[in-house]
Amino acid sequence: MKKSVYQRFGLTLLGPVLFLFGANALVASDEALLEVLLREGVLTTEQVEEVRAQATVKAEANRNIVSSLRIRGRIQPQFGYVRARNEAGETDEYSTFEMRRVRLGAAGTIGDDWSFLFEANVTPDNVNLQFASLRWRAFPEANIVMGFDRPVFGHEIYTSSAFLLTPERSNLSSTFLPSSRISLTGVQVQGQWEDFTYSAGVYNSEIGTNSAGESSRYLFGGHVGGPLPDLGEATQSFRLDYLQNEKEDSSLLFVNKAAALSHQFAWGALETRSEVMWGESFGGDSVGGFYVMPAWSITDDWQVVARYEWMKAGFDDGIPAPNRYIRRVFADDRRGDRFDAVYAGINYYLMGHDMKLQWGLEWSDLRDTRTGSGERLHGVTAIGGARLLF
Repeated sequence: MKKSVYQRFGLTLLGPVLFLFGANALVASDEALLEVLLREGVLTTEQVEEVRAQATVKAEANRNIVSSLRIRGRIQPQFGYVRARNEAGETDEYSTFEMRRVRLGAAGTIGDDWSFLFEANVTPDNVNLQFASLRWRAFPEANIVMGFDRPVFGHEIYTSSAFLLTPERSNLSSTFLPSSRISLTGVQVQGQWEDFTYSAGVYNSEIGTNSAGESSRYLFGGHVGGPLPDLGEATQSFRLDYLQNEKEDSSLLFVNKAAALSHQFAWGALETRSEVMWGESFGGDSVGGFYVMPAWSITDDWQVVARYEWMKAGFDDGIPAPNRYIRRVFADDRRGDRFDAVYAGINYYLMGHDMKLQWGLEWSDLRDTRTGSGERLHGVTAIGGARLLF
């Protein structure tokens, strides 16, 4: 009877030891304790072996909790200068040097079937969550992604800022999904069948993460994409996206529904990205346009990039001024119904997309043709910046 009490006391004592040291099985000091308890008769040989077996099982389980972890982030300082003229013939200029993005986060796997990702934009003034999601990936044909993430829409919109060929996305992409509202809370199904990809998701169309007391309105979206037949030595692929929005004051600004079709082409040192987008407002007015962006790699380190884009809207204020710098001059003339722009730039890759420098010039013209006022905002923007991804 007394020995049984000692045995129970010994097992109770070993509980915290197993909890604290189970991740690495039993260390030398734990083994010495077991030998003492066995020699003094507190534990039997069978009980010692059971403790050792439990420690081994617990160690294996703990090793599988987070099987990999990687700290990730990006630093993107940028300079911008714009000189613009409005319809009254007035000219103005603006220049700034800013930290375009400072991101910090982590990505990892949990066991064999789960992974996680979160990333925040960190500045001296504020910290904003950009992404925070869990992914169940037991089946490559159907991954489940839950959390705060960007809707799958548009090739350029869905391309990470670290892999863009220009310092800023096109005005077309920024009009449909502004970067400040690019992530929503929701759930997606993403998968791959042979060489084709697809996704379908439902998101809370409220800006931000939404509070528990609010009744949500939803945004539904999906995409399909994959390769197209090769053209000799050239490869090409496509992507088709669609969004349906329930709430007018949401991440899509004025758009009730939207579609995007993109095409990617690669032949040796030449690659071309092009995209067509169309959307309809809740009032039934439409907005749409396209861009074509060829890029030529002169060497392994140097690449020249050009882009032409054109947009048309069925209402006066359907198109905003293009980049983040020209929007800061002539506040009354920031919107119109016709837009076109030409960009020319050069990229220098120090370590591929992990570390690169980008410079470019963009000429843009925003007009208001429906009211007869003609040119609203014409400008030239110079942009330069560095991109570091880790």
